[in-house]
Amino acid sequence: MIFWTIAVLGVYLLIILTIGFRSGRGAGKSAESFFVANRNLNWMQEAMAVFTTIASAGALVGSTGLFYKDGAVMLGFIMAYTFLMPITYWFVGVRLRRLGRARGYQTQSAFIGDYYQSGFLRWCVSLFGVVFSIPYFLVGPVAMGILLNKFTGFPYWAGVLAFVIVAMVYTIKGGLRAVANTDVFHGALLVLFLLAVVFTLVAHAGGWVSILDSPKAMVPTSGIGLKQFFAWIPYLGLVTFCWPDRAFRMFAVKDDANLRKGCVISGAMMTAASVGFLAIGLAANKIVPGIKNTDTSLASALQVAAVWLVPWFVMNAWGSGMSTFTAGMLSTANIFIKDIFEPWYVRMYKIPLGEKRDKLIVGAARWFMIFLGATTLVACFYPPPFIWSLINLTLGLFLQFCPMFLYGLMWKGTTRIGVQASFVTGVTLHILWSFFYKPPFGTIAGINALFFSTIVFFVVSFLTSDKKEDLDEREAMRAIANGLNDQPGTTASLSNPILAK
Repeated sequence: MIFWTIAVLGVYLLIILTIGFRSGRGAGKSAESFFVANRNLNWMQEAMAVFTTIASAGALVGSTGLFYKDGAVMLGFIMAYTFLMPITYWFVGVRLRRLGRARGYQTQSAFIGDYYQSGFLRWCVSLFGVVFSIPYFLVGPVAMGILLNKFTGFPYWAGVLAFVIVAMVYTIKGGLRAVANTDVFHGALLVLFLLAVVFTLVAHAGGWVSILDSPKAMVPTSGIGLKQFFAWIPYLGLVTFCWPDRAFRMFAVKDDANLRKGCVISGAMMTAASVGFLAIGLAANKIVPGIKNTDTSLASALQVAAVWLVPWFVMNAWGSGMSTFTAGMLSTANIFIKDIFEPWYVRMYKIPLGEKRDKLIVGAARWFMIFLGATTLVACFYPPPFIWSLINLTLGLFLQFCPMFLYGLMWKGTTRIGVQASFVTGVTLHILWSFFYKPPFGTIAGINALFFSTIVFFVVSFLTSDKKEDLDEREAMRAIANGLNDQPGTTASLSNPILAK
């Protein structure tokens, strides 16, 4: 089995590198080509990008472990991806796509800085977008280091090193186009793998009647289980459009029709995957009960019931992990270069728009991604005890972006001070309840923090007001976002006027 695991993984990596390199031809000619693929992604690339970054290596290892531990309590997980995620992703995504095309935005922070005319929010979203991504960076390489060590005997560090090098090579070469096309390949393989795993494990556990008859399959009707059920829905349903590695793809989609199709299809795929996670968790409880480290539940069940699927499990975990890692690395480089490095460098050296600046930006982005890869290797030297702890920390932090995007686009009464107060409140409470105190309602710190930050958002917005010129500018942007005025404007962020010179 060790031989087949290495062989399957080796063939897979050759295919991925081929797709990545062929897709990346000409990606370095301009910053727009490198970061947002000339704003020409289709519905399949968008759908698979969302699917593979959500159903990541962390999901195959960590989320299946949560379903193993909690069973039907996790039905809120499924409800979130079935209903709330596609709706909110579409509402925010189509508006950011229109504004990105009209005003040249490539990052969340460029939009936020202009929309609220706030340098504070622009820099906070930029810096936190980089910093908050780091914990999630670790999920893919950590998962692969653990899996390769478990199934092949490779040292943990060797698995992490191989993962980071392969992922960096094709991302640095081809930018978003390479990432998007490899995501399509990852997604197709992942769907086939999940189908095979679900039916194989369920059959080994005695069939659907057997697993649905277990205590873990009971739907909670009271207590902490019911609270968790309802908490999962907004927790996962609202975070997708907040995540930088998913949000920056909104700027890259060709048109509204492709974004709409991508939202519907990614929602359907995540619904099917979530139901699959539930079936895997219930079946694994029958096959290998009593596992303490739930991150190993799927791997342990496969070793007992379907050892022939182990090589495909390792391959799919690698692919899903690379999808998340490469998207995160590219989006973080995009934020750092476009929102931090470029304004500073252009202001200092007064480099005009043109080929010279594009080469500089793409080159700086590639070097920054090398730095991110090296940082990841150092941070992953010792694996964390539970994969989900990394996912949970990042989820809760990015969730605090929700008010400024969703509520701000919906409600005309939003004020700059209301958004600033809400963001500071949410981040502060999430950190306090993650590391120092227990959250007051349930166990999910991020959703508790969002509850209070939402209250602050509306209360402070009611009590404050913005200048008329700021309100007029916001209304003009809202008109573009709603499709009332989709005429292209400047290709530079208004909060960075130096870039337009």
